[in-house]
Amino acid sequence: MDRYRVIQLSLGLALAAVVVGTVLLAPGGSPRDVPEQIERATPDPTTEEVHFDPTLPIEVDMKVNYSLVMTIDGIRVPEDQVDFSAATGKYVFRPGEAQVVERWSAGRHTVFIEWDTLTGLADPGQFVWRFQIKG
Repeated sequence: MDRYRVIQLSLGLALAAVVVGTVLLAPGGSPRDVPEQIERATPDPTTEEVHFDPTLPIEVDMKVNYSLVMTIDGIRVPEDQVDFSAATGKYVFRPGEAQVVERWSAGRHTVFIEWDTLTGLADPGQFVWRFQIKG
């Protein structure tokens, strides 16, 4: 009978270790809601993704008829450094020479965007998200 207790105790401890490990290592929180004005963005704003590309572009696909101002790590990105397609509402910042960001450093980065409509009724808003670059 002692042998069965040892086996049961071992299995119980193994199960407890799996539960504790899952709770500690699982990503926390629920996916973030992205405002309806943003059709798509990369890096994905619903999760704090980890990337390995130091030249990863920031892409924001807004609904058509929206203007956008982008701030990265507290530095406002000049309009001439953001490619914009009026037909699709897509804004793209690519790190590179003579850009606000030449290469992403390893660590966490913050993207803050503000928008409003180009014509018609005002519809201002803002959104912030983070992503990580592994060195």
